[in-house]
Amino acid sequence: HTFDEFELCARIEQMIRKQPDGEAGDLLNKAHMDMNQFYTSSCMVRLCWRAYIYNEWQLSVWKLGDHAYQGCRVFSRN
Repeated sequence: HTFDEFELCARIEQMIRKQPDGEAGDLLNKAHMDMNQFYTSSCMVRLCWRAYIYNEWQLSVWKLGDHAYQGCRVFSRN
């Protein structure tokens, strides 16, 4: 199941507001390679907590098929 781009932006914003400083919650936030993945019809969005460098959430976007990661938490609309 993929997200609509506008819906995904709103959901990520809501999730970050619940864990603004990397607190425990729905988003993975512990290990260096903890990545939360979301998909739209055209891209994959990766969100990870970067405590070891900046103490902030980092958001990255790739066109589908460009990257694949193992050990990630993938979110679905349903």
